[in-house]
Amino acid sequence: LSVPCTIAPLIAGGTIAICSEEEKINPQMYLEHIQRFKVTHTELTPGYLELLLSYPEKIRQLDNLKYLMLGADVVHTNEVEAWLNLSPKTQIVNEYGPTEA
Repeated sequence: LSVPCTIAPLIAGGTIAICSEEEKINPQMYLEHIQRFKVTHTELTPGYLELLLSYPEKIRQLDNLKYLMLGADVVHTNEVEAWLNLSPKTQIVNEYGPTEA
């Protein structure tokens, strides 16, 4: 995570919910972590997003997730559309810029 992604939530009065190594490598457990801690913002790679899409019922339960930031790789439209079909209130931000291309 970048410094702004770490410090900004704290300055604004938010909390950072750090998941365990086990939760990180298990997409289903990661989604449960997001739900349990009522995470509103998360930052992922498009490859990890693809893995999370294997658990549509878990994604539908993420009522608190407002922003999904994607970076470090090319974002595929079909995966964004699939996520938005499951969680239409989530705003997706593509952080993959020209310096990574």
